[in-house]
Amino acid sequence: MDKKQYCRLVFGIIFICVGFFIFLEGCGSKNSKETNTAIIDKKIQAQGETGDEITKAITDSAISETKKIEGADVIKETIEPVVKQIESTKNKVYDLTERVMEQASSSANSEPVKENNTAVVSKISGEICFDFEQDLEGWEIPAWAMEKEDYVAKEIAQSKEYASKGIGSMKINANFLKGVWSGALVEVLRYFDMTGYQFIKADVYIPKNAPEGLRVKLILTVGNEWKFVEMNTVLPVMPGEWVTIGGNIAPNSYDWKRTITDSAFAQDIRKISVRIECNGKVSYEGPIYIDNIRAEK
Repeated sequence: MDKKQYCRLVFGIIFICVGFFIFLEGCGSKNSKETNTAIIDKKIQAQGETGDEITKAITDSAISETKKIEGADVIKETIEPVVKQIESTKNKVYDLTERVMEQASSSANSEPVKENNTAVVSKISGEICFDFEQDLEGWEIPAWAMEKEDYVAKEIAQSKEYASKGIGSMKINANFLKGVWSGALVEVLRYFDMTGYQFIKADVYIPKNAPEGLRVKLILTVGNEWKFVEMNTVLPVMPGEWVTIGGNIAPNSYDWKRTITDSAFAQDIRKISVRIECNGKVSYEGPIYIDNIRAEK
């Protein structure tokens, strides 16, 4: 049984239990009311129509009802912990389901490359990794992203229109549509050993005529299992300004989703990805510039 089937089974059991408790409570309440009414009617008929007799009948019924209510309180006190436990279990199942679906989505998007891939081994030297002064230096739009409707990067090229350092940058043409989430992702496949470095950073720019609402994050693929690791946060990209997005890759960093970095994290980075996102509140068709992707101590 896989995780999805397990989650469905647990949800089914929870809903059946809750429904059963509600059914019992409803039946008990209904039967109690009908029984009390019948008792009063019988006592009134048996004891006559005088005010004293009616009062006595009502008083006796009230005492009986009070005892039943006290009994109901005991039952309620017994059931409440069970219901709370069910709610706790349900919340845990929701959390597990969300994690499973998110991991499945990340795995589907990462398109991990097998270990026998002939990637270029790259040892970081100096702080600048990619400055795009001459060409794209191996950066590309991955094939899987080109096939997805919500990934909207159309083409990339080396550009001298804008640069945060030097004269060159990477230019991405993208078309973000209003009303739906979309992203433009570019990546480079290498084997990086960033041991001794604390941060990985990138500079991002959109022209002044672009709308506010775009955001950027870094994504790394690390280790022998080609683990797809996103940053916990996204950074707004302000039109007409260079912004710098960065994540801590040193041991014990909490900058990455569901990951606490160790010494091996920076030692075996196999992909660096930059994703510009739009939550659907605005639309934008135009260029995005990325420059000065680097490791810093």
